[in-house]
Amino acid sequence: MAKRQWLNVVLVLAAVVVVGICAFSVRLEAAADRVAVLKTTGMTCGACAGRITTALKREKGVASVKVDVDGGRVIVGYDSKKVAPERIATSVTEAGYGSSILQVVSAVDYRRQTGSNPSRLEPSGGCACCATKRSEEGKKP
Repeated sequence: MAKRQWLNVVLVLAAVVVVGICAFSVRLEAAADRVAVLKTTGMTCGACAGRITTALKREKGVASVKVDVDGGRVIVGYDSKKVAPERIATSVTEAGYGSSILQVVSAVDYRRQTGSNPSRLEPSGGCACCATKRSEEGKKP
């Protein structure tokens, strides 16, 4: 009987440890309460959009990024308690592109104006040159 109780205690402790590890390994996504629209220069293709997106996703509080290469705009949904729009523009500049804040709006206003959820902005397609390279790479044996 004591052996069975010992086994139950070990199993319960193992379950608690596994649940604890899972709880600490989960990364909570930022919820956007504001949207910053940046005027960005120096972008020429989808690779530029990828570099900007990667740089911004490293910032705590950034929920989503949409890069419009052709229009020279970067739209960022972010948590205003965790990151400021000035820091967002600085991240784009540090990634090698000119950037300035055009507009900052609330998530509610952005949703009303565009119908899009600022926490889940649709990625932009980039340019034809990058799409061509990707399709050519897919054809290689």
